[in-house]
Amino acid sequence: MNIFSKEYFQFNIFEPLMENLNQYREILYQFILAFIILTLSWIVAKTIQLIVKFILRLVYFDKLSDKSGFTRFLEHSGLHNIPSTIISSLFYWIVIFIGFTIAVEVFGVFAFPLVQKLIIYVPYALASVFVIIMGMAIAVLLSKFLQSVLVRAGLVASIAKFFKPHQFLYKRWIK
Repeated sequence: MNIFSKEYFQFNIFEPLMENLNQYREILYQFILAFIILTLSWIVAKTIQLIVKFILRLVYFDKLSDKSGFTRFLEHSGLHNIPSTIISSLFYWIVIFIGFTIAVEVFGVFAFPLVQKLIIYVPYALASVFVIIMGMAIAVLLSKFLQSVLVRAGLVASIAKFFKPHQFLYKRWIK
């Protein structure tokens, strides 16, 4: 077979080249589809973030969290945003994660078992956050109640004198 013949060129060069181009075309379609999915998930995530933030501000969630001490707790943990922003950002990242998972599955990599485990874990995490918030609210309520009882009984000054930790440590261990 002559290397300059039409048959040689068609079987050895043209057909393998066309097969490779078809594979590249499929990969390009997958990339474009993944990009469209990620863009749409970003738009949906931003929309949900704005809706959640609007609803939380509509029901005065920030004022409620200020009164319960949750905002102070967040500031001590290093989060200096208001609680409605933090919760709306949580919803944003959940939607982005779901969109990313769908985009990865376009390429034939099935991430569903991992996503399923994470989805099963989310209610437990939310329940634990709810328990922490309720515990903090009950602690603030009990501390205010105890403080008012001690003020009415006139025991605040004597208790404050008794529980000065720096004087206690200084008298016991330093001298």
